[in-house]
Amino acid sequence: MTVAWKKRCDNNHLGHFFVDYMRKNGNAICQIDAATGEEESCASVLSRSIRLAQCFGKLGLVPGDTMVIGGRNHLDVHIPFYAGMISGLPVSGIDPALKSNELKCYFNIVKPKIAFCENAMYEEYKHTIQEEGHNTKIVTFGAGDNSLDKLMETYQDLQPQEEFQVAIFNTDEVYCWLASTSGSTGRPKVVALTHSHLLQMLDFFRIPPAKNGLRRTALNLSTLHWLSGLFNALLMPIHHIKVQTSTPVTTELVIDIINKYKPAGTLFTPTLIAPVLHHENHCDLTCFDILKIGGSKIHSELLSSLKARLREDTVIYLAYGQTEIGGLSLESFSEESLTVANVIGTNEPKFEIKIVSPETGKEILEPNVTGELHVRGPRMACYYNDPKETESVFTEDGFLKTGDLFYKTEHGRYVFVERLKMLLKYKNYQVIPPEVEKVILTHPGVADVCVTGVPHPDDGEHIVACVVRRPGYHISAGDIKELVAKHLSPSKHLHGGVVFLDTLPTTASGKVARLQVKKLVLSANRE
Repeated sequence: MTVAWKKRCDNNHLGHFFVDYMRKNGNAICQIDAATGEEESCASVLSRSIRLAQCFGKLGLVPGDTMVIGGRNHLDVHIPFYAGMISGLPVSGIDPALKSNELKCYFNIVKPKIAFCENAMYEEYKHTIQEEGHNTKIVTFGAGDNSLDKLMETYQDLQPQEEFQVAIFNTDEVYCWLASTSGSTGRPKVVALTHSHLLQMLDFFRIPPAKNGLRRTALNLSTLHWLSGLFNALLMPIHHIKVQTSTPVTTELVIDIINKYKPAGTLFTPTLIAPVLHHENHCDLTCFDILKIGGSKIHSELLSSLKARLREDTVIYLAYGQTEIGGLSLESFSEESLTVANVIGTNEPKFEIKIVSPETGKEILEPNVTGELHVRGPRMACYYNDPKETESVFTEDGFLKTGDLFYKTEHGRYVFVERLKMLLKYKNYQVIPPEVEKVILTHPGVADVCVTGVPHPDDGEHIVACVVRRPGYHISAGDIKELVAKHLSPSKHLHGGVVFLDTLPTTASGKVARLQVKKLVLSANRE
């Protein structure tokens, strides 16, 4: 990447990239907290980021020292991230609500030298650091002796910002991002991505500028512990005003923000799209130039409903990627996706992709046969401080075993099926939850559904459907069971019953929390 920088060098990195475009945007608005209406300019964000980077130097931090950020999406949360990029400090974004026992897992992997958290979480962080014996300075967001503002006030002898120079280091060796990725697979892991990894991904996540050149808003719903939150923080201010909220994200709030700020683009998860479309409060989606959808499988019916609410020229962009890949490896656009549900086409020639049988380990060459997706390319990442885990997910010839099931069509397009570990086993039959969910969603009284299983001593697992009713409908468990029995073979019938919920539990990124659902149905009233 070419960066206009007065001290040109061979090791331009994300810090150079950030400083360059923030200086160019000057007094233009950079970010808005929709919860409070507060605004901040690019010049102010850059000034605070540089000042904090100078503070890091005063604290003795050097490139390679690690940082943890656990905060809500207020106007302060991205300042340490930007300062970390400038200084060469790898950043690990973590869920701001993690408690001490959960924090231990991440702290023992990352071993942070400095940690940023909400005021209310100070004692949790302090307890974790003391109990585990880490040498970590805690800085809080908000007022107080340990606050971010207090830290920047402490050092009065900082050099003028005009003389400040971004740190120079090897972009292939110094990490930028330590991504926590527990997902659906159990214990936490931390994926290490270098500046070079992420510089190669910038074009995929950037929202193009408005045709008239004006700075419109873009909506950031991802917190920093998701890779999408990193790219939104980094890329949205280039051409747009980053709008986010310091309060918990609800359907009502998302609708209000869209109606008020009319964003040109955002990243949506399928679990957020459905409640927005079905909510009694109307959401005007015609403001969007581009919608990026990812995080989980989207059913074709939902995609069709979404497209009907958008302008004809709005681009719907489906993407598939993993943190271990450093971002995206497959993508598709709406016209293609509406023809075959969840079709995703190869987006970059640099990636080698194949489908492998989980049972035999052999590559599947026939079309429309499901297997595990294996990916090999230039941005493959490792697990930080965990060589055994890194070795376990890569084949001997360097392919990443994604853990996701795909099949390839006759036309060479890849179709997402499900997470390999989310497959259910009824007797000797494998049941793919989305196949059953797709049938249940055809009922007009169903707003949302998640299919899971409960253990059974003879049959392995019995299939259970967790259903969210659409307002105004009074559907019964019998209605759902009958619908499934009518359209699917006996191995996919709801032998475990139906559970009715007001909402499906979700992760912080908006995905359905399938492991939480699986635990929930064990004690729920199954009809």
